[in-house]
Amino acid sequence: MTAPAPDRLSRWVALLAALVALFQVVGLFDTRLSPLEIVASGPVIPAFLADRDASVRAFVVDEQDRPLPNALVRLFTIRSGITYFAGEARTNAQGVAILENLPRGESWLLGYGEGRARTSTRVVLESGERVLRLVLKPAEALDVVVVDETEQPFIGADISVSAADPLPYVAKTGPDGKAHVDRLPGGSYSVRVVARGYDDVVRTGVTVGPVPLRIKLEKLGAFEVTVVRSEDNAPVPYARVSCGGAGLWPAREVVADAQGIAKIAGLRSGAYSLKAELGDLVSATEIGLSVERAKITKVTLIVDIGRRLAITVTDGDAENARHIPNANVVLVEEGLSPFPMYGRTDAQGIVILGPVPETPLMVSAAAEGFVPTSAVIVDSKATEVRVPLVRGGALVGEVVDDRGFPVGGASVEIIGTDTDGMPIAVTRAMAAFREDHFEHSLPGSMPLIPVGELGVMLGPI
Repeated sequence: MTAPAPDRLSRWVALLAALVALFQVVGLFDTRLSPLEIVASGPVIPAFLADRDASVRAFVVDEQDRPLPNALVRLFTIRSGITYFAGEARTNAQGVAILENLPRGESWLLGYGEGRARTSTRVVLESGERVLRLVLKPAEALDVVVVDETEQPFIGADISVSAADPLPYVAKTGPDGKAHVDRLPGGSYSVRVVARGYDDVVRTGVTVGPVPLRIKLEKLGAFEVTVVRSEDNAPVPYARVSCGGAGLWPAREVVADAQGIAKIAGLRSGAYSLKAELGDLVSATEIGLSVERAKITKVTLIVDIGRRLAITVTDGDAENARHIPNANVVLVEEGLSPFPMYGRTDAQGIVILGPVPETPLMVSAAAEGFVPTSAVIVDSKATEVRVPLVRGGALVGEVVDDRGFPVGGASVEIIGTDTDGMPIAVTRAMAAFREDHFEHSLPGSMPLIPVGELGVMLGPI
């Protein structure tokens, strides 16, 4: 699969951030309010958006194309991941609402009507008038009941309902564990229930019926990790504990407390790996530790003085070979580890990685203009290793069709074996993905915010 280019990836992240911000605008999806009670909220458009020469003429009709008077039309504009309220208007007797003095750019237009399903559409406004048509169909309502493992009502669970409309409908359960989601279009829905410390529940193909949708939330599992020294079993305060596995990737990191105890909560059932380090102290990587639903698994990690490995990347294996600066280096335990270490060689072609325990290691390296290598084995007690790279060639050619005309956008892959008999499979997309992954991983493990729920990370969203 071709990896998205960095600029495309950043645009997708910005769009996602904007959508999340849009979902969180107070009153926008509050299904407890009727369309006539909706109060405009969200930040006001900033003064720097001076180009306010766009307008919208919205025709609001029902499913039989009849005008809907007194329907509410609201517009939100998105700038740098922030959603701003840009204006609203009611439709006249002909079902027409006019919004003027709007900023140019990406916006969302939403329509509400009494007894009608909410509708929304994404638009890009330019100077002048934009004519849009909104169809408000008869609304349906879905009742949801959420309980915990003991069958008690669950208070404060977040419910998200996805329907034909591009934006979801959200609600929160009350003291009785119930939520009423209205203004839904007809058809089937996807319902997602989320609560901190509990496993997410997703139901698809949900339809409105005489009986409320009943969902049970079950607690996630957790690790309680105690980090101690090897010589006296004394606790190690503020050690860094990394956790990774199929249900948590990439690996996350949490800091132990003053008693050397770290709690990693919100884990789905499965197998995970753990590792602890602090300064020159490091533990062996514990692999295949099981977590069960609604249970706390206690683990003790023993740290000892580790070693640091000086890695030198050279142009070939001759004694006087030139050292290669700015080479990307990856160090893993026994060739396969959920906690690889990443580094880049300095001006002398050297990078020091560690601490690592006394276990066999494997080093891989890559540099511009050289063939990457990933088969350098390091002894369990070694503190230095040299990684020679072979200069690579470049293949330049042209892709044409059967008539000799150039074919743009073609994907080219080179397949074969290298001088050591190892397989080669190279594409530009794979090389770009490898470089992007290295840049992303170079700063180290992402922090796990101690809120009892995994999947939450620092960022703009």
